[in-house]
Amino acid sequence: MISFRHIPLEDYLTKSRQPWLLFMTWLDLFFASWRVPVEAARSVLPRGLELDTFDGTAWVTMVPMRVTGMHWRGIPPIPGMDGFRELNLRTYVRQNGKPGVCFLSIECPAGLSDWIARQFFGVPYHFAQMITFNDSDFFHYASERLLKDRTSATFFAKFRALEGGHQPVPNTIEHFLLERYASYFVHQGKTYRGEIQHEKWNVQPAEAFIEVNTIADAAGLQLSARPDHVAFVARTDTLIFPPVVDDVPAVAAREAL
Repeated sequence: MISFRHIPLEDYLTKSRQPWLLFMTWLDLFFASWRVPVEAARSVLPRGLELDTFDGTAWVTMVPMRVTGMHWRGIPPIPGMDGFRELNLRTYVRQNGKPGVCFLSIECPAGLSDWIARQFFGVPYHFAQMITFNDSDFFHYASERLLKDRTSATFFAKFRALEGGHQPVPNTIEHFLLERYASYFVHQGKTYRGEIQHEKWNVQPAEAFIEVNTIADAAGLQLSARPDHVAFVARTDTLIFPPVVDDVPAVAAREAL
């Protein structure tokens, strides 16, 4: 039996009305998060999504990471097409009481992943040139958007994980930023929810040095050079579920049953 980090995949199928669609392993995830004014975050949200806040403040997060082992359900990974780098910019939303994220942009050098994300998940991908390497215990990450018809955006930074590891504690900013198992997007006036499932985060403290960052500028936000919160996760295996329409308010849905 194929297992998902020692947990049978069948156990995960019971948690969703639909079977998972994609499997992938996320590696070397660095979460750099900033406080932003509520109105600034709300102004870049698609109409129809509800902004989620922590202690009255909105947040956005940049997540450089690597993806390996990506494959469709029932189809083995295709060599050369199963791994890529990614850099996403997200903010935080809540729909019918369920917390999630809204991707404002995702930089990626993989054309196939770009097409899949746009066609199936409504994700705003941007084709980018990316370079990563390790220097001692630092991860170096460089990204530059390539397509001429897109707003230019670059990101040059280095970061490293520090000693320790823990799971996010409820009611903390770390829990608010990381414990998100759904992404939301709006397409043709309808709100969609795409669920993800993975094991509990094993979070390490981290430090970062960001030299250039115009990703947020391209999305209509201004961020300081220094993040307000940083964290590192070495790895997690992830199941991606197909998006479903999530327009019906929770109360109305219960009354209709």
